[in-house]
Amino acid sequence: MNTPKRLPNATKWTEERVIEHLKEIRRHSFQGDVMYLGRALIREGLYGHVWSYWKRLFANNDAILEAMYQIEYVFEARLFESALKKEVSPWVAIFGLKNNHRWCEKPEPEPEEKKETPMIIELSEDTLIMVRTGRSDEFKLVKSDIPGLGSGE
Repeated sequence: MNTPKRLPNATKWTEERVIEHLKEIRRHSFQGDVMYLGRALIREGLYGHVWSYWKRLFANNDAILEAMYQIEYVFEARLFESALKKEVSPWVAIFGLKNNHRWCEKPEPEPEEKKETPMIIELSEDTLIMVRTGRSDEFKLVKSDIPGLGSGE
């Protein structure tokens, strides 16, 4: 089993103490002047690594994880709504949602390749063959080896 990397004074993070901090962080999350989780942690005298440490340390504690996810979602919703109301820059919102809340752009599906037959055009004794590559058309001038075209057969 992977044990979480220890932080200085990590033994102080008992379940009861973490729950008390989470209650305060949740209270901060509903205040309008606290726009992101980092600010709420600062108000509690904490920092971002503590949050990730708690997630690893209490990975099997549903009550703590649920409280943490609820708090994260409050800040996610606030950021999205602030962008909709044009209270924050769309670029800041996109950055925050992608990097802090796992939002991502769905990749565009690749267009299906069209299967086309080449177009053959006869030019005197030589033949011009149009080959469709999907990107652009390529034109190649080749000697006519096709029976009935260009060689007078």
